[in-house]
Amino acid sequence: MNVSIFGADGLLQERLRAIPGVLRETLEVAGHWGPLPRCEHWDVVGVGGSEGPARLLVELLSDRGVLARQCTVSSFLKGRCPGANSRGLVVFSQGLSPHARMVLKGAASYAHCIVITTRSDLEVRQQVPAYFHHQLTTSKDSV
Repeated sequence: MNVSIFGADGLLQERLRAIPGVLRETLEVAGHWGPLPRCEHWDVVGVGGSEGPARLLVELLSDRGVLARQCTVSSFLKGRCPGANSRGLVVFSQGLSPHARMVLKGAASYAHCIVITTRSDLEVRQQVPAYFHHQLTTSKDSV
């Protein structure tokens, strides 16, 4: 049997047609992001496939003289949290996985927290504990 990636359901064609609009929306949202809040140090976490963008952010911040380090998810296990009140936290997670939510439980000890995800603001707020009162920044839904 010969199966095509362009299946009868048309899902691939639909997603391919949506790419230009999604890219336009992403650029519009990205254009409205303000500068990072002032922190003496940034802890950056990339969950799963989002580890690459996290590494890139650490490099970009470091190149600009901003203290930043990549933290692992395991550094947030059992309530441990590498951050202090004067630090900022950036969490990259495409879908706010359980690992990302575990990291975000430690966000209350940070001065600032930024979440970069494909989930909507509403989804982020529903999945993040109620005490989480920091600024949330999210990207638009993905294709």
